[in-house]
Amino acid sequence: MSSSLMKLKGQFENAPVLWDAVENAQINPLMLEKHMYKVKTEIMGSHIDGIKSIISEGIEKGYRYDKVGDKIQRYLGVKGVEISSSDSEKIAVTETHWSINEGRRQSFQKVGIKRMEIDVALTACEICSDMSGETFPVDQTDVCPVHTRCRCALVPVFNFENN
Repeated sequence: MSSSLMKLKGQFENAPVLWDAVENAQINPLMLEKHMYKVKTEIMGSHIDGIKSIISEGIEKGYRYDKVGDKIQRYLGVKGVEISSSDSEKIAVTETHWSINEGRRQSFQKVGIKRMEIDVALTACEICSDMSGETFPVDQTDVCPVHTRCRCALVPVFNFENN
């Protein structure tokens, strides 16, 4: 079992039937993780503006992920939402990379770039490594981050053959 699947398995300790479906290839683990992330985001929905502000401040000031995570944890605690430091840092990493990649994607669109690809991080997991070299239309918004804690980046694909 790949290390990325092992990490994912830990999230299903209380749901063995669901994990069995993942192991038996009835459910794509990447899609399941994306769905879980979406559900968590919807639960946090009423607090999303505050979290976005913290993420923006972290990017602008160059804060480390643990500092952004601590700020998210304190913010949510004041709002009555208990969250572990691990989960708050996971939000910090994932949302920071989503924000940066979304900014890149929008910049690509503005200058007329038609396709982009994922530049996999040096420490990329098996899921991301498998996506290396794939290209995506620049108007596709759900490309990267691929999963929580993903540190891969979107880069433009230049077509020099037409120049």
